[in-house]
Parts: sequence; C-alpha cells; structure tokens
Amino acid sequence: LHGDEHLTNVVVWPNTPGATFDAWADGVADPMPYAYTGADARYDPPASLQNYEAAWALDERTRKMALLVLDMEEDYRSQVSSAIPSSKRVLDAFRARGLPIFWTNWAKTAAMGGGGTDRFSGFRGISNGENPNFVHKSAATMEELAPVTEIEKAREIKSLHFSKFADRHADGREILMPMLDELGIDTIVIVGSWTDICVLTTAYEAADRYG
Repeated sequence: LHGDEHLTNVVVWPNTPGATFDAWADGVADPMPYAYTGADARYDPPASLQNYEAAWALDERTRKMALLVLDMEEDYRSQVSSAIPSSKRVLDAFRARGLPIFWTNWAKTAAMGGGGTDRFSGFRGISNGENPNFVHKSAATMEELAPVTEIEKAREIKSLHFSKFADRHADGREILMPMLDELGIDTIVIVGSWTDICVLTTAYEAADRYG
C-alpha cells in the first residue's frame, strides 16, 4: 500500500475560459460553464476539472479472459449492424486462442409485463415492432456472430435484465457468474449492444459486485 503518496493517475485542468483538454477528445470538449443561474440560486463552477484513469495496466498480471457478446440478435440488426465487423474480429480472435465466449440475447416480450425500464420506453410501438425494449420477431444471435459448437451453444443465455449477471435459472440460481467461476475467469471483454444500457450495466456490476 502507498496511501501516503500522491495519485499519479489523475489529470487536473483549471476550469477557465477557453480551456482545452487534449486528453479529452483532442481539445474538442468545452469547459464547464462558469456559473449556472437557476430560478432562485446561482451555482459557481468548480475551480478545476479532474480526469481519473485506472491505476493499473492490463498487462501487469496474467489474466484469464472470457468474451461476452451482448444482445447482437436479429431483432436489432437494422440498428446495430455497424457493430458486427468489429465484434466479429474480437470473436474470431478469442476463438483462435481457444478462449471461452458467452452470448446473451435480450428475450423480454411485451407480454411479460412491465417494470421501471418498460415504463421508460412505454407500451406503444408493440405491434409494429418499433419499441426497442421488447423482442418482436427473433432473439436469435445474428448468424455472423452466432455460437457454432455445442459448447458454445451451451453458453448462450436468454436475458431479461440489463446486467447479464442478474439473469437467473428458474430456481433462482445465477446463470453467468458460476460459469465464469468454473473456468477461473477474472477478466471479461464485452462487445455488442447497447453501449449505454446493457454493456455499461454489465460492466459496472462486474467491477462493483464481483471485483
């Protein structure tokens, strides 16, 4: 432990007019506004902005990796087809090295009822397939990314949750984490959709709950 040492993985910028932050999008980002004036109060901005990075590098220790292919299913083809080529490159690389791969496919239908996430999207656009919160035609993995061997097919999970660690068997047992534990996996790589929903939620739970 080095608790008495200064952080080396943080960059601090003064929050001044015209400041550019090269570490953030080559200076494209704008600084935070100087002040925000609400109906009843004025809020002064922070004097500085901080960007924190990981305190470690991926190659600092040996890792046992698995790939998670999230929700790259036929129902979403028209919306996420641009992610197929890059996802396939990663998938092919894992297969070539004999590393384990898992697939999750969003399988929630409108007939299953509603929760908070369903209320956000609402219950319109069901019959015409517009509502992205439900599967309308096919939850099958896109052919280009689909599992091939029997072992791979056994690692395909029908998912009803944004976090893929939240899916359970009918008797309440977790599905994904025990399979990762059995293989000694300590690092996951995620490709698929959607970045701001299932990918992010799964990554957060992996780090926060399982470390």
